[in-house]
Amino acid sequence: MYYSDKACRSIPAPGRGALTVAKEIPSKYPLPILSVMYRSRQLTFRRNQISQWLMHEHSQLREEVDFRKSEGEAVDNEYLSSVSRTLKRMQVSREGCPCHVRNVEGADVCISPLRRASAVWGLSGDDIGVLSIHETSAGANVSRVFSFYVVC
Repeated sequence: MYYSDKACRSIPAPGRGALTVAKEIPSKYPLPILSVMYRSRQLTFRRNQISQWLMHEHSQLREEVDFRKSEGEAVDNEYLSSVSRTLKRMQVSREGCPCHVRNVEGADVCISPLRRASAVWGLSGDDIGVLSIHETSAGANVSRVFSFYVVC
């Protein structure tokens, strides 16, 4: 049920909007994903993995080149450049989206969407002064956008 103000904007039924983004099942223990320090450690770990992967791929490429040369095959510099560019794009793509660090992603019922969004910045519910929610739906697709403003 929606209400409208006189400017023809729909207003959700009282209590429905804010409560849906704050709904969660309490956890007995603190959830590590909400900690900026935890996510920072995860980012460092992931970047080390990507670096090791890249070194391994370059090593494999050198072995392939050495093998081709030992077989008397000519190695095209354009091929090497192409593979190197592809590896670089893959590295940037993998490093560019540390979703588990920037965003507290997932659908854990112990973490409300509001807590998930505020945890990105190390904020809690006590830091929020105003909550603005806009929700649209079309069939099964629901789009929820919410903003919160920090009290200074």
